[in-house]
Amino acid sequence: MKVRLKDIGPDGLRVARDFDKTYFHEILANVEAYLDQAAGRAEMMVTKTGAQIFVHGAVRARFHVPCGRCLEAAEVCVDGPVSVTYMPEALATQRQESQEDALIEGENVDVATYRGAEFDLSDLVRDQILLGVPMVGLCRSDCRGLCVRCGANLNLGPCGCPPRPEETPLGRLGSMRRPV
Repeated sequence: MKVRLKDIGPDGLRVARDFDKTYFHEILANVEAYLDQAAGRAEMMVTKTGAQIFVHGAVRARFHVPCGRCLEAAEVCVDGPVSVTYMPEALATQRQESQEDALIEGENVDVATYRGAEFDLSDLVRDQILLGVPMVGLCRSDCRGLCVRCGANLNLGPCGCPPRPEETPLGRLGSMRRPV
């Protein structure tokens, strides 16, 4: 998703791209995910003021990860806003040395740099999708998980293992008692 500076007109430049499963294979290479039906879209408006470039829009993606309890497919939907300011590397270095850096941080806008006559939005899109991957995906909020004895999926029904005896927090202390 490269954008050339000369393509940004006075009204800005609308950038949109659909993503298929091959794209997700690249960006989610280190994430255990099911990408059979992965899909996504990025829509952004790019505007320019002087040397600064402003990118506002949204990234949407849908794919599946293994459920953290039962290992079935858990759908992940990423739908997040994007707001980034790109500035030339030289200008960014000057800003870090001046007091204007505090103003940029206070606006809660991410700042990135570019070099040359174009910049790439691919890293921005990739980061937004990776930020949306949960630490532990769940197929549903009331997922019962797997039986710890036989490994059966408890969402499909009881497994047939005998019920575990109820344990109390101090139950094991009784077995530790010494005869007097």
